[in-house]
Amino acid sequence: MALTYTEAQSVSTDLYDTVIKQQIYTKSPFLTKLQKNKDFVADGGNNYRWTIRYQTLGKANAVDPEAEFVFEKKSTRTTAILAPAFYKAETMLTWKERNSNMGKPKVIDLIGDKSEELVQDMANRFATDLYTTNPNGLGIVSLPVIVDAADTYAGIAVSDAAAWAADEDSTTTELTLYGSGSLAEAIDDTILGTEFANFHLTNPDLFHKFVSLIEPQKRYSDKDMADAGFQNVSFEGNPVFPDTHCPAGYWYGLCMNKGVWKLYHHPDDNFAVSKWESLAPDYPKNLGKYVTFEGNLICKCRKVNFKFSALDYTI
Repeated sequence: MALTYTEAQSVSTDLYDTVIKQQIYTKSPFLTKLQKNKDFVADGGNNYRWTIRYQTLGKANAVDPEAEFVFEKKSTRTTAILAPAFYKAETMLTWKERNSNMGKPKVIDLIGDKSEELVQDMANRFATDLYTTNPNGLGIVSLPVIVDAADTYAGIAVSDAAAWAADEDSTTTELTLYGSGSLAEAIDDTILGTEFANFHLTNPDLFHKFVSLIEPQKRYSDKDMADAGFQNVSFEGNPVFPDTHCPAGYWYGLCMNKGVWKLYHHPDDNFAVSKWESLAPDYPKNLGKYVTFEGNLICKCRKVNFKFSALDYTI
């Protein structure tokens, strides 16, 4: 038993785990971009807190140089707070499976496939929860909640802080590039200094509808993301990605300048993949493996993001 366990653990760690860990990121263009921006932040504690300015100071003006300076206190800052979400996935190699896959080559294949399946399962769950709130209510805060003109996020209500609202359009049904209700207008509505929606995500149907609207000679792509394996074309120099996890009718325009979005995680639970471990004493001949994550999605400025939620690719 000891000799077999050592061999299985060695094969899994050396030949599979170090390769498949990064599949969590590369299954999603959004997560991959965060990784490239180095916006994955390791942190512990019970909650994630960050400060926002929720209204302007409003004191700057042209004045009579003889007028007195009047100093008064005005509160412009508040704290956003978000609890971490916890994810896990586990798999098991049973006694029967081990015995029916005798021989070194077959044991390596089975362990590798189960390891890959485990990480792919977690990647799919996380990529799904980015766009759709997890049904059990325990997952990360999803994009439709954060990129919203009315929803409360991180304990701050839009009714208390008007600047804490993203731009959303739930009535436009036809995807157009310019004019009223267009993609360009939505981008313009997010501009805040040098920050604006410069990274676009949509479902494959709307993506190809978009491709049909742009001129062939303007179908440039973001080479860095293309090299990472993601199909994309650009609109006014910014990439547009199809994502199969994005629901029908949706188009997200996100500001991916460094620091606007962050994925906070516990340093020990950043999609960490365990080694194969014995399940003794209850199942002495079975092996188990798991992957874990603790963290949540942070947006420090909702205002520079937008979404369409009713687009029809057939129009």
